[in-house]
Amino acid sequence: INVNTDPVLDFDGTNDYVHAANHASLNVGTGDYTLSCWFKTTDTDQKFLMGKGSGGGGGKRYNLYIDDGGELATEIDDDGGYTQWSGSTTVEDGSWHHAALTVDRDSATGGQLYLDGHTDGAATNVTSSQLTLDDTGKKFTIGILSDDESSTALDGQMADVRLYKEALSSDDIKILASKINGDSSLLSAGTTNLSAWWKLNEGTGISIADSAGSNTGTAHNFAMSGTS
Repeated sequence: INVNTDPVLDFDGTNDYVHAANHASLNVGTGDYTLSCWFKTTDTDQKFLMGKGSGGGGGKRYNLYIDDGGELATEIDDDGGYTQWSGSTTVEDGSWHHAALTVDRDSATGGQLYLDGHTDGAATNVTSSQLTLDDTGKKFTIGILSDDESSTALDGQMADVRLYKEALSSDDIKILASKINGDSSLLSAGTTNLSAWWKLNEGTGISIADSAGSNTGTAHNFAMSGTS
């Protein structure tokens, strides 16, 4: 794993988070998608890495988080069918890890979590959630479930957050897991379906650039120091 020396965002576990406003490029609809990021934490509570949608029952959402058992986890909820599953490896060890989720909505083995480039747990049937996942009233959030759910805030660091509107191959996931903020053109998927890419390496200010498009994020409550 090549962990570069760029600044990263340091989340305090209380109220630090990043959001990007609702936009069509952040709504996956009924399509396939991939979530990818780097993180490190020793926090033993449930905490969210990224996602978009409602925080409670009766809503629509897709996300990637760490459950209260310390494993990667995800929810897919179209307000009609709900799928949730977790990985099999504890990740709260204070080391940098790469996390990814690929979702092929039409496949009985279409849901797969990855940790550090390798599958984490069994593939999951995601065909029960075939309706749109879009909640256009919600922002895309990083480091928290939603901007009104502080109990899910991450205590740790994050970098290189990406959303692809396709289920990436296992080979592409290995490339993403080889280096923080690695070159997207090296993937077989290229950048065609890369909908958003927040490197989180600004170090100063509250504006978080989207290197794939126009979904500029806003950092909330961070004590920016030039390194975090």
